[in-house]
Amino acid sequence: MGVYNLARAVRGVKMFSYGSSMVSLCLMPHMLISTNLAHQSLAMQAFFITPILLHVITEDYVVRLSHDTETDTYTAVTSDVFLMEKKTVFHQRQMGLLVNPDLFLLPRDYKHLIGYDQPFS
Repeated sequence: MGVYNLARAVRGVKMFSYGSSMVSLCLMPHMLISTNLAHQSLAMQAFFITPILLHVITEDYVVRLSHDTETDTYTAVTSDVFLMEKKTVFHQRQMGLLVNPDLFLLPRDYKHLIGYDQPFS
C-alpha cells in the first residue's frame, strides 16, 4: 500500500463544491421568483460559503514539494482558488504550509524542513 496524497481528494472536493455552487447560481433566479424565502435559506447560503471555506482551509496544502540543497530553499506547489498550480519558494524558517510528512522520499529532508536536524536549545 502506497502513500496517500490528499492533493487529488482536495482538488476533487473543490471541483464538486464549485460545480454545485454554479448549479445553484443558475437555479437561483427561478428559486427567487418561486419563493420569497430563497435568499434566507441556510442551504442557499451554504452553497456559496462552502467553496470559500474549502479554499481557506486548503489553500496552504502542499501538492508537491522540492528541496534545493545548494540554496537550502524549498519550492512548494499549492493550488489557488481557480485550482491552478501556484509555486512558492521559501526557506525553512518561513514555513507556514500544510505538508504531509509521508510524501517525502528521504526522511532527512522532512527532518530538515521541520528543524529536527538543528541542536535543541
